[in-house]
Amino acid sequence: MRKIKRLCGLFICCCVVVTSSVTAFAAEKVKEPFANLEVVTDKETINEIVSENPRIQKYLDQNEVFADLEIITDQNEIEKIWEENPDVKTLMKSKEYYYLAYVKGNGVRLRSTPSTSGVINGLLYETRKDWVLLNDNYSLNENYIWWQVSDSSIGYPGWIVNDYIYLSAAQSAGRAVTVPEIDFDTLKFVQ
Repeated sequence: MRKIKRLCGLFICCCVVVTSSVTAFAAEKVKEPFANLEVVTDKETINEIVSENPRIQKYLDQNEVFADLEIITDQNEIEKIWEENPDVKTLMKSKEYYYLAYVKGNGVRLRSTPSTSGVINGLLYETRKDWVLLNDNYSLNENYIWWQVSDSSIGYPGWIVNDYIYLSAAQSAGRAVTVPEIDFDTLKFVQ
């Protein structure tokens, strides 16, 4: 009986070793295929996908597009905006810390509050040369840095997300981000 148990044990061990070797060998031969992904930008296709899967809209609503901002320094461009928007000129003359900036990004949400749950007042597009009038107010909220927009080319005030990478890097490095230093010539946070 003892011999039978030993033989069974040896047989089981051999089976385990052979199975492990075959699995390891097979794993080396089989490669995981890469997924070729294409971002869907066509509104009809997006609407069709959302109508078939309504829960997806929740994620699309939370997906903030970051605004990279380019301060407008060309006086001719500023004068043109002032001519079309006299209120902007009045605001900029009344306070030192107003900046006109072009939005670099498409579909940037201009929200009513500095929050992903804030009402969307409109969308800003680099392709339309949309601009915003910023002051020196910002908010750190929901792991985003929000800039307050006093006026915009679409005619609404609000808040836009900008410079998220700095906040993420600072938090992952274990540093508390309370009042970061800002370079107001570029509207970027100084690290």
